[in-house]
Amino acid sequence: LDPDFAWGAVGTTRLRVEYRDRPEGRAEGAQLLLSFWAWGDDEVEVFENLARVISALREALESSAG
Repeated sequence: LDPDFAWGAVGTTRLRVEYRDRPEGRAEGAQLLLSFWAWGDDEVEVFENLARVISALREALESSAG
């Protein structure tokens, strides 16, 4: 969505989990961990870049929702 932007990133990690406290018994599943990074020369620029990261992520999620 923003190929020229290099001052932020979203990382994804898939975590395997086991749910033990379910009334129907134990179950295995997965959780998705999203990590956000943004860089800049000062605090204002960092938060502007973080807003750009979140905006792009929102656009990607909304477009994939159909």
